[in-house]
Amino acid sequence: MIDLMLLLFLVVCAIAAVSMKDLLSTTIILGVYSLIMTVVWTRLNAVDVAFTEASVGAGITTVLIIAALSRTKREEEGQEYGMWSKLLNPQDLKLTDKQSPLLWLTSLFIVLITGAVLIYGTIDMPDFGDPDAPANIHLAKRFIEESYEETGVPNFVTAILASYRGYDTLGETTVIFTAGISLILLLRRKSYICDTTIKEKEMKEHIVIRTISRILIPFVQLYALYVIAHGELSPGGGFQGGVIFGSSIILYVIAFGLEEGRKVRIFREMGDLLNSTGVLIYAGIGVLCLLAGGAYLEYDKLPLGSEKMASSLGIYGIEIGVGITVAAVMITIFFITARHER
Repeated sequence: MIDLMLLLFLVVCAIAAVSMKDLLSTTIILGVYSLIMTVVWTRLNAVDVAFTEASVGAGITTVLIIAALSRTKREEEGQEYGMWSKLLNPQDLKLTDKQSPLLWLTSLFIVLITGAVLIYGTIDMPDFGDPDAPANIHLAKRFIEESYEETGVPNFVTAILASYRGYDTLGETTVIFTAGISLILLLRRKSYICDTTIKEKEMKEHIVIRTISRILIPFVQLYALYVIAHGELSPGGGFQGGVIFGSSIILYVIAFGLEEGRKVRIFREMGDLLNSTGVLIYAGIGVLCLLAGGAYLEYDKLPLGSEKMASSLGIYGIEIGVGITVAAVMITIFFITARHER
């Protein structure tokens, strides 16, 4: 019953987000959608995925979209001529919209066909939770029973991400880094004016907000470091911890103003360097494994004590690298999106 209610809430949120023309309201609804998905993942015992959904989907993504909206319009243009009103009332069409209904119907047809093909492709899949499914017979048993002996990491989710599929995680970290660099190249200008807007002047008068932020930010950052450091023992890791740490800096900027945030020396002078540092740490550990006589990312070959200890420390190192890259890219995206260019 609870699962059906959660599914109903997800459907309602999805329809509402698509239908609304107020982009800020849509953003808030998408944040609610992510929070509901967090509960869904928790009920599926995918705590690490739930952690990521809460920090990324409901957290940093919402903040970044709102920052983007601050530079655009809150209302979607042409809302009086919505898609369904044009299809149901052809007399309301503008001269430039005569072919639009055919285009929309064609797009709808393609979407329905694609959805039908995807559903057809899942017919032969094992039932959810089937103990006789190949993944449960072979992979799950291997990861649960042998991952600690092979990697030295108690949390086998971290072992899978950092060891068994370490190449994929390196690729994902590189994608995050590439996204940050792409935004820098596309949006950053060598000379820009960062104005102190009325909103920033008003924020300086909100003593309560600034005081609470001063108290909360150190604890948020400490928790982020805990999530990164304990990713091999409990749910979390570099990705989730990096997002949380980046969110603490964004909270500081929101409370004290963009100009105050840019005065922080480490982000003013080393922001771009931090974007690449995490990827270099990750890739560098793989090179160290090669120099030690092992395969790339074969952590147990590192000269760091026993094989289990070496593997654990190697994975801990790449978690730190992932955390640095994610935090730096999130902060860079926010600064580039939120600043006022002229």
